[in-house]
Amino acid sequence: MACNSSVERVEKQRVASFTTGRRRALNEHDDILPPIAIEVGAVCSNIAGYKIRRQFKERIASWWRHACGLARLVIARTQEARDDGTGNDNPSVAMHARFASVTFPKILALTVALSMTLCAQWSEPVRVAALSTEADEFAPAWSPSDSTLYFTRFDGKRLLILAWRHCPLELLPSSPPAALDTLGDSIVYVSFAKERWVGQRYVLGKRQRYAELVGSALPVRRASAAVPLAEINRDGVFAMFPALSPDGERLAFAATDGEQDTTTDLWMSQWMQNHWSAPYRFDGFEQSPSSEITPCFLGRDSLLFASDGFGGKGGFDLFVTVEHAGTWTSPVPLEELNSAADDRDVCVLPNGDLLFASNRAGTFDLYYAQRRKKGRSQ
Repeated sequence: MACNSSVERVEKQRVASFTTGRRRALNEHDDILPPIAIEVGAVCSNIAGYKIRRQFKERIASWWRHACGLARLVIARTQEARDDGTGNDNPSVAMHARFASVTFPKILALTVALSMTLCAQWSEPVRVAALSTEADEFAPAWSPSDSTLYFTRFDGKRLLILAWRHCPLELLPSSPPAALDTLGDSIVYVSFAKERWVGQRYVLGKRQRYAELVGSALPVRRASAAVPLAEINRDGVFAMFPALSPDGERLAFAATDGEQDTTTDLWMSQWMQNHWSAPYRFDGFEQSPSSEITPCFLGRDSLLFASDGFGGKGGFDLFVTVEHAGTWTSPVPLEELNSAADDRDVCVLPNGDLLFASNRAGTFDLYYAQRRKKGRSQ
């Protein structure tokens, strides 16, 4: 009895100590969390921080805080019991250990699935029939200065830049395109922001054609007026898929890292009054061993992009990452938009609706997803 009483007293002291010094104890036992719990927890944190469905945002963050507090308490007590030997052959310790390594990750995985369902921000995408042909349509880009949508069409022989001229947003699914000559067929991807635009074109290298980034000031839109971005383009490197931030001060793009590299990572460059800074990789999440492509800013601190290296439904899927305190969070898939085919080339319209390219119907076509509004079911 004395032994049991002593154990109980020690246990109560540990619990009291843990409760009064909770913040310190949580920090001390962060490394005890199973790797899968840490990974799922990062996803939950991303979802809670991602600017989606505000009515669920605080609730998800609260779920995550309570789950972490409970799990860390159990793990801390289990570890302490093991350290001083009181946990030997103790069924309670074994139960706590099982919770930490098996049950807790499953609960978090369920929370992720539920929160993604609750937080779907866009409606089910529909193919834009007015722009769909037997050719490939891709690379949509919105120009705010003239309310025009640009996109690329490739019929197997030539690339054409087309435009929806002065098209009201509510008529996007049915407005016909118009041919555009000012950018020429050497530009494949283009991005607009305030007083400048940046495009991707192909140039002939010593042994093959390379992709490089070019830019010019608005309203000059002629391809012949575009100037190569010397700070970004390097010999033997493919620099592709430019995306300007809404204020035009940052440029995200995808690039290989050397002539022998066959995959692309996301890079960033800052506008330095009269030139672009040396590019640097995104800081905060480890990019996949496959390719990250076609970035697009969703506001200043959120970025959409496509990848075939983070798992998903198949092929390239769309993901979002959010910048916080100078680092970017682990990518979260946009489940409501992704398919088993390739989904890429996302473009954010002024009202928050999205256009992106997908070959789920065979060839690449543009798909339109309407942003959900509070109180509206779709």
